[in-house]
Amino acid sequence: MDFGLLEQFGWWCLGFLRNSHWPKNASRVL
Repeated sequence: MDFGLLEQFGWWCLGFLRNSHWPKNASRVL
């Protein structure tokens, strides 16, 4: 497993959760 990629994905998840109070944006990403 590429831990660098995993770390990037972790930061992406953090950013996504931080922005999750915008339902339209969340539904578009999902």
